[in-house]
Amino acid sequence: MGENGLNETDKKNRTALHLACANGHAEVVTVLVERKYELNLCDNLKRTPPIKAVQCQQEDCARILLDHGADPKVSDIYGNTALHYAACGECVTTGAQLLSYNRGIEARNKQGLTPLLLAISETNDQMVKYFLTEGRNVHAIDCCKRFSWKISPGACHGRRVSWS
Repeated sequence: MGENGLNETDKKNRTALHLACANGHAEVVTVLVERKYELNLCDNLKRTPPIKAVQCQQEDCARILLDHGADPKVSDIYGNTALHYAACGECVTTGAQLLSYNRGIEARNKQGLTPLLLAISETNDQMVKYFLTEGRNVHAIDCCKRFSWKISPGACHGRRVSWS
């Protein structure tokens, strides 16, 4: 433990919890949560540990954080919430867990995309089908007034993560 205590950050404002989530260390996440680490601190890109867990497709870490009260509707500098990153990923169960909180499903990122529109733009068929079975807004329009079938691929910023 450094001189700043539990939530000490590195030069990119990442805490030990951010790093444990990004690397899928669920046991470490559990210990840090039990030691009362702050669950919603933001790094330089305004990403919280729950966002990092979902972005890096670390389902167990995301579940632990959500079960302990992490806020799933916080957005990063691109306006993406954890659900936006779930829409880019391959884990429908994480998307389902985030939806169980029933928050932010219609949240738009800075490109004007909801999680459904983002899943369509990323050609993530599994998430699109899931969102549609959950009755999400299929008539959503992005900031350029395009309907879902006219959105170009590649709208998810920062999908791949490097900790170097």
